[in-house]
Amino acid sequence: MKNKTTFQFLKKLSIVITITNLVSGCGSSNMVSNARGPVGNSSKSGNTGTSAGGEGKTGTSAGSEGKTGSTARFNVMNNKLYTISGVGIAVFDITAPANPTRSGFTAVAGDIETLFNDGKNLFIGAQSAMYIYSVANPDRPSAMGIQRHARSCDPVVTSGDLAYVTLRSDNQRCRGNTNVLKIISVQNPNHPFEVGSLQMFRPTGLGIADDRLFVCNGESGMVEFDLWMPHRPRELANVRDEICSDIIPLEKAIITTGASGISQYDIEQGRLVRLSRIEIEK
Repeated sequence: MKNKTTFQFLKKLSIVITITNLVSGCGSSNMVSNARGPVGNSSKSGNTGTSAGGEGKTGTSAGSEGKTGSTARFNVMNNKLYTISGVGIAVFDITAPANPTRSGFTAVAGDIETLFNDGKNLFIGAQSAMYIYSVANPDRPSAMGIQRHARSCDPVVTSGDLAYVTLRSDNQRCRGNTNVLKIISVQNPNHPFEVGSLQMFRPTGLGIADDRLFVCNGESGMVEFDLWMPHRPRELANVRDEICSDIIPLEKAIITTGASGISQYDIEQGRLVRLSRIEIEK
């Protein structure tokens, strides 16, 4: 029964990813709608923007609308849908999900690509910087802090007082020349600053679950890091046959997505165990 449920979930997810990839700017744009059940519970570091949980870490509440990966161009928080629209963030009220209404817009920059939230603020990945925006006024996000970096594509996720950003060089549109994982202090969101970095192969999407960081690292596979010392991630494993572009962290599992397929991994045993995979037809 569990395998059947998993297969059905991944089949539906493959359809969602196929559609949402059409509007993605930095790799893939993934969302698990109504993420509940065997593979859809909350994680310690979520990206839906519902209630905060744990010591500075975020998760989803029972009323969570969905779950997105780090390369998503849209994000749900407190009955608001935030989407990248041209040079800014368009806001939609989804209190009545069947009848969403546009409720606001904030200009940011012309090179913004990805959205993430920590339950309190929006983290916007751009080709030249990471922006932090307050949603104290949900319909009019306002600028707080900015962390500039070399020109590159840069999805971002957060855990507690730290943000993790990947920069890669294999995207002609971004014209980057660096491949690195950056660790940024966001304890003061008005003044973020870099506290560390790790050289990578060609990192793309990333996600955090169970005090572990998972990074899609191009043809080199997926890298798993221990965050026991969050300022200094320690590599635990490298799944070389998992060529992914983004990661969706859940409470007891992670979902990886890529051009060739979708996989689900169990993370409960302190190690990665692949539960299932669906190949995506070209």
